[in-house]
Amino acid sequence: MIAVTYIYFFVCLLIMLFTIGYIVYQYYRRKTFKIRVVDFEALIKHQLNLIRQDLPVAKSHEGMLIERLAHVNQLTAFHAVLKEQVNDQALKTYKLAIESVIKKLVVIYEKRDDMQRAYLAYFISQHADGLWENPVIYRTLFRYLDQPNIYLRENVLKAFYQQQNPEWIARAFEVLSKQHLVHNQKLIQDGLLSYPYDKQTLIQVLINHYKSFNESVNLGVIGFVTYETDAYKDWFFELIQGSNLPLEIELKLCRYFKKHPDDRLKPYLFQSLKSHQVEKRIVAADVLASYCCDDVIQVLKAALNDPNWYVRRNASRSLLKTEVTMPDLLDVLTGKDRYAKEMLRYYLEREGG
Repeated sequence: MIAVTYIYFFVCLLIMLFTIGYIVYQYYRRKTFKIRVVDFEALIKHQLNLIRQDLPVAKSHEGMLIERLAHVNQLTAFHAVLKEQVNDQALKTYKLAIESVIKKLVVIYEKRDDMQRAYLAYFISQHADGLWENPVIYRTLFRYLDQPNIYLRENVLKAFYQQQNPEWIARAFEVLSKQHLVHNQKLIQDGLLSYPYDKQTLIQVLINHYKSFNESVNLGVIGFVTYETDAYKDWFFELIQGSNLPLEIELKLCRYFKKHPDDRLKPYLFQSLKSHQVEKRIVAADVLASYCCDDVIQVLKAALNDPNWYVRRNASRSLLKTEVTMPDLLDVLTGKDRYAKEMLRYYLEREGG
């Protein structure tokens, strides 16, 4: 019993020592970080003052940055200071002047672990502002995309989104596709939506490279175009008519035509509601909400008899968004299909009908 007590106290002592050690370590990290921040604040302020006097950034400053920013703990402090600066012309000139530093850093960090490379890519995405356009930077970042680490890939793509040449973005997607790396379509879509320059030019470049992208990239591209423009109805209509189209691509294209209706697609949607693939029936029933005419109403009424709950749900929702008449509703509510009646009645009550 005494031995057990001693062991218990020994374990408690170890836990206490670990906690104290961790607190001391965190205190030391915060203190050294603040010291680095103060140091960089003084250095950057001096260079900005030189720029405002129409003097160039000192060459020695560039050399110092390469040496110090090769360490990620220095890079985090430098990032914190840059974020606090007023985004005026002097800061833009300073960032442009240190482009050579970034060019060296991407090569240095190429040999580092995934997390350090990811942080450098994040740093570039936060401060590029369309100023860092040196091809060496982006050609080197292509090699960062070889790894399966999604955090690294996403930060690298964010860096590409913050430069002005859309061809670099298309080439980055081609690298992912050639490596057979699947990147989340929503991340791709949101990243493209964050592009701060000419989105219409970007869309045209991506469409031109469409055939060289893998499925996950194309899903993100279609989602991006859906939010941005209705100018690609003809191209997407032709695409959706093609054979051997992956199901997810087909469904994504259908959703494009929900936001941007086109009567040419109605026969396709009607046929999809008869498909043996339940996913196509579900999406078609939803998309038809954007098409208000009598033939759509009749097709949606028939879809209320579908054996799949989600098809019936979407058909009910869509039907109530069309110019449906009371006789059409009564046809369903007084019909023999109990499930169709229950679904329609539920959404009528929900809509306050």
